[in-house]
Amino acid sequence: MIFKSGDNVSVTKGLDGVIEVKLGKVSEELLDTKIANIRFDPTQQYNPRDVISALERTAEMKRAMAASINTQIQQSYQRSQDLQAYARNPMGWHGPPPQ
Repeated sequence: MIFKSGDNVSVTKGLDGVIEVKLGKVSEELLDTKIANIRFDPTQQYNPRDVISALERTAEMKRAMAASINTQIQQSYQRSQDLQAYARNPMGWHGPPPQ
């Protein structure tokens, strides 16, 4: 398997037999986004950059991207709080140290 040893690579096969390859850390909010309607012109539909650009301009993707960014900010804030608490009192920390 070509992706088997890659870092940050996920390969799964769904119940419908579709194989899904994720490269990097991909937000589930973005992957699960449902877009009501999108149209591509004849040239655009065969150009991946144009397709991605069109997808990013939809209202649904803008909302999902904003939600993903907010989630990342909250996680980073929580991580910084955990690191500060651990630095103040490592012996009082329960579980593995924060990463």
